[in-house]
Order: sequence, then structure tokens, then C-alpha cells
Amino acid sequence: MSREEACQILGVPHDADEAAIKAAHRRLMNALGRTTLGRVTPEAVEYLKSKGKQIGYYGGCSREEFGLRQWAADAEGFAAHYAWHAYVRYGDPYYDLDGREPDVCVFYYTPSEVRLSLRLKAVRAGAYDYRYLRTLADLVAKGDGEPAAEAKRLLDQAALAGNLYRRSGAPRIADIDAFRRKVAEAIIALARSAPKGD
Repeated sequence: MSREEACQILGVPHDADEAAIKAAHRRLMNALGRTTLGRVTPEAVEYLKSKGKQIGYYGGCSREEFGLRQWAADAEGFAAHYAWHAYVRYGDPYYDLDGREPDVCVFYYTPSEVRLSLRLKAVRAGAYDYRYLRTLADLVAKGDGEPAAEAKRLLDQAALAGNLYRRSGAPRIADIDAFRRKVAEAIIALARSAPKGD
């Protein structure tokens, strides 16, 4: 979308200054019940929460996006995550340098079949990372003592590593598979310590 098109939609002149465009954006956000952020900043989140808005974010298509970053968004109270395209290609999807930007495909068409991509497998792994974290959080809500405290530390570590605000120098989890194993062990420990009948 061009600047002129965006200004037309926002109802401001195409030569409007940044302050006028930001004011128009705020008017638009105030009219909507849910807002989706492409660039997530603490200031934008605080402003939208103060207005009682549901917040979603627009992210990429990777294991981190569907796992740790989704967990960080949940910890911040976000209502939705809108992902990147399932299939966008510019020319030959097997040759990344023939278009204006990289091809973003989670599957590929061939004359005889649809082929899944490694990107889709990464998204699936991220969804499972998130599922493990969600399961652990549900158990933490019912538990107490040292197993619950240790599990809470893992959940907090995942939210920080999810790096919702894309801060440079944010802590990273170097081996996500090893981290998921720790989460699984914490799930087992909490499940064993839970009172019978839960």
C-alpha cells in the first residue's frame, strides 16, 4: 500500500505530517475493538490496554513465532497472533533470487501433489512448544511448593526468550529441544505432586 492510499484510508491529506498520521491512527484504533500490531512496542501495548482493547500481533512463520513468541504474547495478555502467508511466491519458489523478496511458502504445488515445507514443520514444532508451556502453566495454577516455583521460572524464562518487543540483547534459549525436555520434566513433576482427583 502506498503512502497516498494509507492517508486516504485514514482520512488525512497525502502530504500530512507524522503527527497527523499518528493522530489518525489513534482515532482508528479507538474505533476498533481489536487491534493488530505489526510492530509491537511497550508504549503501544500500554496505550491499547488503557483503552480496553484486545490486542493481536502480526508475526512471522517460524518455530519461535508459534512457540516462544506466542507464549510471550499470552503472558502480555494478547488475544491473537496473525501469521505470515501460507503461500506467496515470486517466480520460481525453488530459486529465491528471482523475485522482489524471498518466497514465503509453508507448502509448494507441483503438477501432481502438494509438498509441505520445512517451514511448516518448524511451525508445528513451535505449536508443540506452546502446547507444552500451556500445559505447564495450567499445572502451575493448581500446584504449589518448589515444583511449582521451578516450573514458574521456566515459564518466565520462555516469556523473556520469546522477546515480544524484539529487544536487542534479550535472553535466548540456545537449545529449544533441551528446553522443551525441561518443561516436560516439570510437567511430570507437577502432575506427580498434584493431589489425587485433579
